[in-house]
Amino acid sequence: MPEPFVQEAEKFGFRDLLDTSTLGIPFHWNAVLTRESITRSKRGMIANVVRANTEAIHFIKMNREDSKAIFSKYLNLKDPEAARTRGESLRESPS
Repeated sequence: MPEPFVQEAEKFGFRDLLDTSTLGIPFHWNAVLTRESITRSKRGMIANVVRANTEAIHFIKMNREDSKAIFSKYLNLKDPEAARTRGESLRESPS
């Protein structure tokens, strides 16, 4: 389960059975998928989506407190610290 939902689940008494981040296996929780035919026929739109995602990641890395506030608002989080982990994991990524 990705953050911030882990912290929310823990508040209800759920516990991790396995922390997959300790396995050293790179994978993504979130992805954008499309058919190859869409990629070919709508290259401009695909470029805009990639650009928007890149700009969002940059914003998260450069504006930690603003990002926490945005995540809290749109994910309806009562605890602003619940938004902490996702932003920090992006900040700490080696790329």
